[in-house]
Amino acid sequence: MKNNSPLLYLKLIARKCKYISLFVIIFPAVAAPETIKLVEVAKVEHWSHGAAHTIYCQVETPNTYLLSSHNSARLKWALPEGSQVTQGQLIAEQDGYYIRQRIEQLKIDIESAGVQQEYTAAEYQRTQLLNEQSLVSSSRLSDMHRLSIQANLTKKKLAQQLQELQYREKNLQHFAPVNGQVQRLASQPGEYLSDGQTILKLQPTENKELICELPLKKYRQHNQLNTAKFTLNGNNDLILDRSTISLKEDSQTLALYLRADKNMEQTLLLGERLQVVVSYLTQDISRVPHDALELADDGYYVWKLNDTQSVNRLAVDIVSTQDNYFLVKSPLQGGEHVVTFGKQGLAEKQQVKFNHEDNKGASL
Repeated sequence: MKNNSPLLYLKLIARKCKYISLFVIIFPAVAAPETIKLVEVAKVEHWSHGAAHTIYCQVETPNTYLLSSHNSARLKWALPEGSQVTQGQLIAEQDGYYIRQRIEQLKIDIESAGVQQEYTAAEYQRTQLLNEQSLVSSSRLSDMHRLSIQANLTKKKLAQQLQELQYREKNLQHFAPVNGQVQRLASQPGEYLSDGQTILKLQPTENKELICELPLKKYRQHNQLNTAKFTLNGNNDLILDRSTISLKEDSQTLALYLRADKNMEQTLLLGERLQVVVSYLTQDISRVPHDALELADDGYYVWKLNDTQSVNRLAVDIVSTQDNYFLVKSPLQGGEHVVTFGKQGLAEKQQVKFNHEDNKGASL
C-alpha cells in the first residue's frame, strides 16, 4: 500500500488540475456583462451672439518729444515739470552771447573775404592782359586764376558758416511743437549745455491711443482679428489702428493699438488703465454648463452623448464664461447632449443610461 501512495497522490493532483482547467474555460462564458453607467446630461445650446472676452489696455501717445540744444550755450530757463503748454509756446531758452559774438566775427571775415575776392579777380584780369602781350608767363596766369577761385570759395564757405550760426541763434529759444505737458526736465537752468544735449521731454496731450495686450491663444482661436470688434464702457466703439506681428517673450501677447473718436479721446487720461471688450462674429460657438467640462493635462474636454446612447470624448476651447456656462469653440451642435455628472471613469464609446438635467438660466 505504501508503494502505491505516490502514484495515488499524482492521480489526485491530475484530477484537480482537470477541474481547474474546466473552470477556467467555462468562466468567461458565465462572466457578468459590462455595466451600463448612469449619467446626467444637459443640452448643448447654439450661441449666435458671437464670443467676447476682455483685454487690458493703457492710454498712451504714439511718441513723445525730446527738445535738445542746438548750441554749446548756457540754459537760461525752462518750464518746470508738469507745466501744460500749447503749440508754439516758448518753453525754454539758452544764452546767446557767445553765438552772437561769433556771428559778428563771421560777418567781418566775410567782408574781408569779399575784398580779397575783388582784389584777386582784378589781378587775374590784369595778368590775362599782360599774358596776351607776353609780359608774364603762363604759370603766373595760372597762379592768379587759382587764387581768384580760392578767394571766391572762401567767401562762400564763410557765408555758409554764417547761415548755420544764424540758424543756431534762432534755436536758442525752444517752442512747444504740440499741445502737451512737460514730463521731465533733463537739464537745469544755469547748466552749460553741449550740442545735442536733451533739455526736456514733452508729452503730447492729443492723438491718444489705447495700447492693449492680446493673448496669443485668443488671437489664434478667433481667426486672428478679421471679425473682431472693440468696445469701451459698453457703448464706445474703438478702431484697430495697427498691431504688432511679434510677441512679448515674457507674456506671449501681441500689442494692439486702438483709437477712439475725438470726443472720447478728450476724456482719456494718459497712463489710465482700461478694460476693453473684444467680440467676434463666429458660427462654431456653443454654450455648455460648467459641469460638462473635464480638465486634462492637454486641455479641456466634454463627453458627448451619441444616438446609440454611447459617449465620445471631444476637445473644446473655452472662449468665455457666462454665470454657470462656458462658451466653447468645438464641433458640438445645438441640441446635442453632453454629460454633466458621472464623467469619472467613462471610456470612449461606452454605453450609458442618462437622466436629463434642466439648463437653468439657459435663455439666450
